[in-house]
Amino acid sequence: MNIGNRLNYIMKAHKRPAPDFSDEKIMEVEWEQLLSGRLPLTESQAEYLADLWQIPTAYFVDYNKKDLAVYRKLRSLQHELLTNQEQASQTIHSLDESWALSSLTQEVIFHLLKSIYLYKNNYKAEAEQIETDYLSFMLPDHNLLTESSAFQKALFYYYGVKYFYEGKQEESFGYFERLLEKTNNEDEVVSIMQNLALITMNNQDFDQAIAYMKRLHAFSLDHNNSRGLSIALNYLGVLYMLKESYPPAIHYFEKMRELDLDPVTESRMQHNLGVLYYKLHKYHQALEKYRAALQLIEEHELEEGHFNELHAIAKVNFILKNKETADEYLKKAKQAAVNEEEIALLTLLEAEMLASEDDNIRTAIHLYEEVIAYYEARQNKRRLDELYPVVADLYNKKAELLKQKHEQLHTDEADSESKKA
Repeated sequence: MNIGNRLNYIMKAHKRPAPDFSDEKIMEVEWEQLLSGRLPLTESQAEYLADLWQIPTAYFVDYNKKDLAVYRKLRSLQHELLTNQEQASQTIHSLDESWALSSLTQEVIFHLLKSIYLYKNNYKAEAEQIETDYLSFMLPDHNLLTESSAFQKALFYYYGVKYFYEGKQEESFGYFERLLEKTNNEDEVVSIMQNLALITMNNQDFDQAIAYMKRLHAFSLDHNNSRGLSIALNYLGVLYMLKESYPPAIHYFEKMRELDLDPVTESRMQHNLGVLYYKLHKYHQALEKYRAALQLIEEHELEEGHFNELHAIAKVNFILKNKETADEYLKKAKQAAVNEEEIALLTLLEAEMLASEDDNIRTAIHLYEEVIAYYEARQNKRRLDELYPVVADLYNKKAELLKQKHEQLHTDEADSESKKA
């Protein structure tokens, strides 16, 4: 890229002034030619601008020089981002200084990768700021047919992530497919195929997602990649569960038990098996899996899943008519709840438990209406579709009970009059 683009960028984004043409260090006509890229920047001009703008001279003199150490850092950063390694934040910090990169291409690659990091960590506004202040100005000048493979990989990854978080699934899918063609590293292949499956799953194209995960499963077996096998088997289990094909879903989750799983993955696997057995109405097996997941969470003091297991165990015990145990775990789940969604789930379960007792229908209706108000505020149509008929039936049941009481009232009165006679 010519030096003119860099000069324009510094003046626009970093508010640097134009040279003072009166001192004749740079002539006005010469400056116009420099900005348009028609003239190269001489060493003396670079030194003058570096002093005027308070930035390193190397930023101008070596503006297209490739730094091998930086190249390796950028390559490592993309790998860390693709494979979700915590090291990524440290690598970004080491490169994130003004004028730190003498190569303009490497500088653009870094901003692409930093934007990816911000998107993945839910700093959308910060990522959009980089796009506005930097990428919108720098990217249009890059010719994808002539740029390096490293640049193309960073660009495809950036657009794949950006469009995914913007909800443009088709565009995101296209860029991740292009990125897959550019990648030879097996761990990166695993991550990219996982992203492709996630996008197709979000589009509810479960069959295509399954095809990708079966492909990943075969790839991981060939390369003895345990991470890839774990991801493939887990996704296959989830995908078949979403398709409501429960036996194959159980098969894939059970296959995960052959792998050396970390406690988090194993607890999730046990929970998913519990969900599947619950859907098949095999409640004792479901309870066994939920208890196994809870034991892993408590033994390893895991941060996620504690509430889910307590809630699930309470619900299954309620179905099995183990009232005392159901009440015990409902109480534990209340202590573990940390947000409104979890509180709503507990209120819903408590309403279900009370609705089974004629004497508590009034209270059950009150609790159901609390939950309905919560989901109406969030426009959760799936939940409301489940809840409205239940509450309508409860009102009918309440009306029927009142009719019975009314009839009994007159029956008792007639019996009393008969005895007097």
